[in-house]
Amino acid sequence: MSIVEHWVNDIRPEDLPDPYNNIALEIGVDQTMKIALRFGGTQVYFPKYDSVLSNARDRQIRKEYDGYNTKELALKFNLTENWVRSIVRGKSPEEDLDQNQLKLFDDDPL
Repeated sequence: MSIVEHWVNDIRPEDLPDPYNNIALEIGVDQTMKIALRFGGTQVYFPKYDSVLSNARDRQIRKEYDGYNTKELALKFNLTENWVRSIVRGKSPEEDLDQNQLKLFDDDPL
């Protein structure tokens, strides 16, 4: 074991800057150091928790969809029926809009 590897075993969460010290508190210093070794010097973006879950949710909706249970799935997953239909079609609701239809909250002022 090299002298550097020995020091790695002595690293504490408080030795790491924000937000890495909080990551170390969640997953442990050893795992955090593995991430640092792999991604050190690069910017890593963590998507919001909800956006990661939405991919799994959408797969589950497609799996459970039988052509007749849109309302039940909307209630189960706390979505609108239109949103469920868009997920089943593989489109986001924004992509599913009629191109001639104005959005309620359009970014471009008239």
